Amino acid sequence: MEKSKKAKKPVGRPRSGIKRPVIALRVHELDYEALKASAEKKHVSMSEDAAERLSESLGRQDRFPGIEQIAMLVASTFWHAGQRANGFEGYDTTKWMKDPACYREAFVAAAGALLHLGMPQPTRIEKEAALEALRQQVLGDDQ
Repeated sequence: MEKSKKAKKPVGRPRSGIKRPVIALRVHELDYEALKASAEKKHVSMSEDAAERLSESLGRQDRFPGIEQIAMLVASTFWHAGQRANGFEGYDTTKWMKDPACYREAFVAAAGALLHLGMPQPTRIEKEAALEALRQQVLGDDQ
């Protein structure tokens, strides 16, 4: 008897006509676990979630050219100062961000980084003008 040949079932999504090359990369275990949880939450594959995140990341670079370094400076300074204010107890940012004292420390450090390291021509007058503008925006006329 001759075995009947079954048609191969296509794997994955149906072809959309858009070329999607395959890449392989290694990630840290914590990133892997975070991506796995994110994909499960969205009910998509890890590959699909990773591709979407990569696309968003590259799109942000196109929309905001040259700002990545300043954004990383502010984010990392904010995070590190908040962690330090929290005594480096765990890495769950959501917990210390609810603590007004920790948040204040993180905010001051991030704002300071913008004024000291990110501001063009950071003269005392320019820094005072920036702080006054911030005060007006946050507090308005209700001083």
